[in-house]
Amino acid sequence: MPAVILRLAQSTLWLLPPLLLVLLGCAGSWAEPRPAPAPDPTTRTWFRLLFDPVRGVNALVLQEITTAKRQDFVPVLVELLRFQPQGASALATTLHTLTGQTFGSNWEQWMEWLGAQSLPPPPGFAEWKGELFGLLDERFHDFLYDTMPTRIKLEEIVWGGVFKDGIPALVNPPFLPAAEATYLTDDELVFGLVVHGDVRAYPHRILDWHEMANDVVGEVPIALTY
Repeated sequence: MPAVILRLAQSTLWLLPPLLLVLLGCAGSWAEPRPAPAPDPTTRTWFRLLFDPVRGVNALVLQEITTAKRQDFVPVLVELLRFQPQGASALATTLHTLTGQTFGSNWEQWMEWLGAQSLPPPPGFAEWKGELFGLLDERFHDFLYDTMPTRIKLEEIVWGGVFKDGIPALVNPPFLPAAEATYLTDDELVFGLVVHGDVRAYPHRILDWHEMANDVVGEVPIALTY
């Protein structure tokens, strides 16, 4: 399979599919990211005691969260629901009490519901999530920590099932003119991207092997996934 991407004619317009995510490194119209505030003592204690990889979910902390009606802990509990099947029943009960939703221990349904809500997690969530993901691969700490500026909802970051760099990204791939891409058929799916007049197409058959492309388009660093 040729490891090559297309450079399209400047007049070509491509529409991006709904699930295509493009992160532009220099998007000036976006608000500047800010680090999250520090957690209060109670929140910090709950983060520390809520879950232990050996003992599991702490039922007492769940009760305290419920009594305090801390809906900001909903993203935290949904996060644990995926990684702690032994405590799924207690987590589901607490989530139901806090939200009124009846998804039980179905993590996928909770995630879909959460994505449509405005329920920001408590301060300290990024660090806690980094510790949780660090149980899978300690290098995930490099991506999730409290002083990390972010423009995205951290509760929507999910583990893809592989360790860091388990699937090598496509980095600064070579390009060729569209007319020379004879290996593609007319009905093949490509992901189109236009930045500052620089027009690119990333064939699905190539990106599918990498799941992520890191590139510079229109002099703007981008990360592209779907």
